[in-house]
Amino acid sequence: MKLQQKILTALLLSGLVPALAMMIIATYQAGDSLKLQAYNQLESLREVKLDAVERYFSALNQQITLEANNPFTAQALKALRQGIADLPPVDETARHQVKQFYTEQFIPKLKANAPDLQISADSLFSQLSPAAISLQASYLANSPYPLGEKQRLDESGDSAYDQAHAAYHPFFRELIETSGYYDLFLIDAQTSQVVYSVYKEVDFATSLNNGPFSASLLSHAYQAGMALAKGQTALIDFSLYLPSYHSPAGFIAAPVYQGASLAGVLVIQFPIDRLTAIMGVRAGLGDSGETYLVGPDKLMRSNSYIDPVNHSVHASFLHPDKGSIDTEAVRRALAGETNIDAISDYKGNAVLSAFAPVQFGAIRWVIVAEIDQAEALAAISQLNISGFFCHSGYAGTDHSCRPPDQPQHYQTDRRRA
Repeated sequence: MKLQQKILTALLLSGLVPALAMMIIATYQAGDSLKLQAYNQLESLREVKLDAVERYFSALNQQITLEANNPFTAQALKALRQGIADLPPVDETARHQVKQFYTEQFIPKLKANAPDLQISADSLFSQLSPAAISLQASYLANSPYPLGEKQRLDESGDSAYDQAHAAYHPFFRELIETSGYYDLFLIDAQTSQVVYSVYKEVDFATSLNNGPFSASLLSHAYQAGMALAKGQTALIDFSLYLPSYHSPAGFIAAPVYQGASLAGVLVIQFPIDRLTAIMGVRAGLGDSGETYLVGPDKLMRSNSYIDPVNHSVHASFLHPDKGSIDTEAVRRALAGETNIDAISDYKGNAVLSAFAPVQFGAIRWVIVAEIDQAEALAAISQLNISGFFCHSGYAGTDHSCRPPDQPQHYQTDRRRA
């Protein structure tokens, strides 16, 4: 080479090498910045959802405390208890009507919701007390309203119980319908009997001491409420609840005092759909992201967006072999850790996962916010450094590092397959 060419080459290299070094450094710095941005966004989403869930349960606690301390509730409990005590003896017609109701209405709907459940109408009916048969005949079997609408009946006769029910039922019905809760129960401390419920499922009027649901979740809620001081509440975690057609249910209980005496327990059955609505808001989650709640049993406490078939609350409780979530994120959060990490989700896909424990008294749930790594970090692979680092066969007309025929919009079909 001539001296002039050597000098020109040396000058070009002396300028190009630093430029390349600067480009490489800038690429890594930009990539780190974009990765940090993706992590921060996911962490923010987790915190927003966590705050919404905690506010929901705080409002539920406040409302049940307010209603339990309301003198109107104690008056209702006393009047309904006395009404049951004054019921006339049950006759054979009522027995036949209630048994027919279980056989022709309740059991078929129960089997439709939980086909593998082995239970008979006789096994439930045989454990009903005379008072339960009398009231279920009036407010379930002979109600003019179908299943799911029994709450529309205000009064079914002219007994003392019917008069008390007509006086107090409209208030509690409006309270539940306005608040969006699933049901409300008044349980007498002296008899352990469900003296009232809004929606009149088959737990209505039964004894939680020796009735068909004495070992149920509602009984646990009653027992927890009986052990509380005035102003305290107890949250009963989700489990399958047979009177609600073997669907998952959760309860919150508060004691009802009349003066210094414990009169009974007010119990609210709260719905799954409220939690799913909170977790289902998809702003900032892209195509592959989702947020969900998991319980200590590793079953769902809100429905999954990515896999609603196996990972809805209902499906996970009925089929835990398919619907449980035993991922690294869930295990670490159940152990008390709050963090964000790149892990595999419950479908085996590589995701960014922001997770944290959610504590409600002695109950610990897990909140998880996840998005596929490929989508979350897509901007890093599309950094435009003049197309220099792109393989010539993969450089599109916009100088991105992707095949020319690959759309920029991230596809989720592979996750839903």
